[in-house]
Amino acid sequence: MLAEARRFKPIELEPGRRTVLTDVCLVAGPDVLFAGADETNRLVLLATVDNAGRLSLPAAAGGGFFTVGLPSADLGTDELLSALNSSHPVALRPWSELPKRKRAAFAHNLVIVPGNLVSPRAVAGFLQRARDFAENFTRPVFGTGLEKRPAAWPAISAWKFSPQGLRVEGGNVGLIESEGYTDYRFEFDLVLPKEGQGIAGWVVRATDAGNCLMFQLQSADSSLNQPQFKTRPNTLRPHVCHNGQWTIAEPVPLPKEIRRGESHHIVLECQGDRVSVFLDGTKVHSQTDAGFHQGAIGFYASGAPEQGLFSNIGLRPL
Repeated sequence: MLAEARRFKPIELEPGRRTVLTDVCLVAGPDVLFAGADETNRLVLLATVDNAGRLSLPAAAGGGFFTVGLPSADLGTDELLSALNSSHPVALRPWSELPKRKRAAFAHNLVIVPGNLVSPRAVAGFLQRARDFAENFTRPVFGTGLEKRPAAWPAISAWKFSPQGLRVEGGNVGLIESEGYTDYRFEFDLVLPKEGQGIAGWVVRATDAGNCLMFQLQSADSSLNQPQFKTRPNTLRPHVCHNGQWTIAEPVPLPKEIRRGESHHIVLECQGDRVSVFLDGTKVHSQTDAGFHQGAIGFYASGAPEQGLFSNIGLRPL
């Protein structure tokens, strides 16, 4: 495996030294490797170098290379190595295997540590996690408490997993890391944090990030005023995205006041060619699926003004 800078220039590594590389591509044989895209920051990945200066990733399984996404390149060595036990696995695959619905990031930042610092036990444990991730990569994920399963979601720096839930503060469209969805019930509890401007979104029937249905909830105390995007306090805003082009329908008034800091239960039922949205048990909107008869779920936030804390995330087939 090689790391290449711009213009395909190979980077030589010094054996036995920690190195940080920015904006590089990983090449294995004739293939450039890709990972899921992060539109807010480049993914920071962990790699190792051996005594001969050869670059590698912690694990290979299921036809791909696996490492972990790091929150920062400034972590100490112990923190970097502990990431193998806890952080989100990141799969890197040859560009020729790029799935239709997957956004691709070919440039990454790397934190490279000497391979002899990584114990065989840590590698073996991570390899099992990587195998589990690979087996579930294309299989539909159903169940409850999905916010407690970070490996089921993309590695986006603006997505924070905590005991309180999944906090989404950016990354635009992020989709669950699996395929094969048709009709389903998607539900969650949503809090619009007071640090944001009272707006957050979620996605259904997504074939990829540029083709999906998206809904945004805007609170009654929202300060966001963007008429070009039809923002309006205390509304649900339905969106359709075809080939990356967004169309926003007229906002739907909500039957009750929604305020930042409150928790509300959202349910979406996608069945046949209909998509219905329920707020705290009351149907507030129903529409056609705009031709999206199948596709994955996810969440949306374009930046810090749009924030949502999602918990009790459930998904089951209909």
